[in-house]
Amino acid sequence: MRRVSDLPQSVLKQVLAQATTRANTMTQAEMAFARRICNCCNCDHYWVRRGEKEPRRCPGCFSTQWNLPTLRAFATANDTTAKAKEQGRTQ
Repeated sequence: MRRVSDLPQSVLKQVLAQATTRANTMTQAEMAFARRICNCCNCDHYWVRRGEKEPRRCPGCFSTQWNLPTLRAFATANDTTAKAKEQGRTQ
């Protein structure tokens, strides 16, 4: 029997995506499991936390700021909006 902590990254990503998009179709047990899934903003690592407390660091990259968005995320968002504005001006 597999433990929950041994699930592949792709399965955890799918469960978390379903919890955010189709939360009304999931059972209470599935929602409780989805709330235990954590995602690192730095290395995009998914894992299941053990207890109720928020983890101190990511087990993938050992970052203590795993739940804060990185500057890369802000930079790519700004780049895409700037490119869209430039394309709108040239047309």
